[in-house]
Amino acid sequence: MKNPGLKDYRLNSMEEPTDEQLNALMEKVAEDARKQSVNAKKALERMMQETRERITAIRREQEAVKEVGKE
Repeated sequence: MKNPGLKDYRLNSMEEPTDEQLNALMEKVAEDARKQSVNAKKALERMMQETRERITAIRREQEAVKEVGKE
């Protein structure tokens, strides 16, 4: 979502932002935070799945070693 009011204002400006500019800034920050949250959740789920797969592989290896030891 593009907010033309955002381009007209800089945070280091000596002027106070207009209500429109402030609302546009807050909307942009909220939008970015939501995107980052979604990306973080996806990354966490991917890491958890990889960890589950590694644990499963290790358990299979351990079972195979136990079977070889029984022979």
